[in-house]
Amino acid sequence: LPISASAGEPRRGTLLARIRSVFADSPAQAAVLSAMLLGDRNFVDSRVADEFRETSSYHVLVIAGLHVGALAGAIFFLARALRVGALPAAFFALVALAAYVLIVQDRPPVLRAALMAAAYLLATMLFRRLDVLQAAALAALAILFFAPRELTGPSFQMSFLAMAAIGGIALPWFSRSSEPLRRALILVNDVTRDPAHPPRMVQMRLDLRALGKAAARRIALVTPERAMNALAWTGRIGVLAWEAALLSLVIQLAMLPLSVAEFHRVSLLGPVANVGAVFLAGAIVPAGLATVGVASITAGLGRIAAHITTRLISILLANVHWFARMRWSN
Repeated sequence: LPISASAGEPRRGTLLARIRSVFADSPAQAAVLSAMLLGDRNFVDSRVADEFRETSSYHVLVIAGLHVGALAGAIFFLARALRVGALPAAFFALVALAAYVLIVQDRPPVLRAALMAAAYLLATMLFRRLDVLQAAALAALAILFFAPRELTGPSFQMSFLAMAAIGGIALPWFSRSSEPLRRALILVNDVTRDPAHPPRMVQMRLDLRALGKAAARRIALVTPERAMNALAWTGRIGVLAWEAALLSLVIQLAMLPLSVAEFHRVSLLGPVANVGAVFLAGAIVPAGLATVGVASITAGLGRIAAHITTRLISILLANVHWFARMRWSN
């Protein structure tokens, strides 16, 4: 498991220098991106770091499961969007994951997240499904086999407590509440899919079709199909927001005892503040890596990509600052 610290140091230093160069006009955003991508928090302003702590969002600045998952997921879905098969797409994501771990160096949270992601990708390559708790258990056993002392470390405990909350509470809750609704909101205008859904979901699909036809009669330029798709997309966004809020709440509550013991802090608005922070972090990680790659090839497109990434980081900072201003919640 241990990776030589010198193996990835030159590449890491080169990437850090590249980030500072590409984002030279936005040093605050460059510092946050360096922390999120490469774990270098040396240049993050202390006030900004405190605001992340006060809103229970500091995990965004620490490379862990969120960042590794965003990277592996972005590469896998990009490959699939380019019509690459599931097997090659999983292989590309696995190779990228190994290269990323090598560059970031021997950081326990990164290794834990990479092991879980690798287990999931290997299962995909073998055409098997892997439960989140199974992936976490495999990673935990592998780590404890080589480093049993990790069991008492707060970083190890927090990582796997979060995975237990996700796999043992949040995902089963989703499967009984929002997942049937999410599936029913796909291809609403396809009547042949109705028998695959429970009666209540079929009734909802019928209602959406009726609403779509009514909207098309009132708005001349809108067809029933477009109206139905717009309603379905709105519903899916609502389901996604609900799942994100519930997931954040479950994780925050599960982590509360350890957070109090280790950091002596409770953030009452942490579950709410983390919804936007997690969504933005999931977009910033692949966007930041893509920006650095594009800027290495063409300066023009690099500036455009850097502008988009800078805006995303600015929104993240504004989100955290807005919640941190509410002193009563911390």
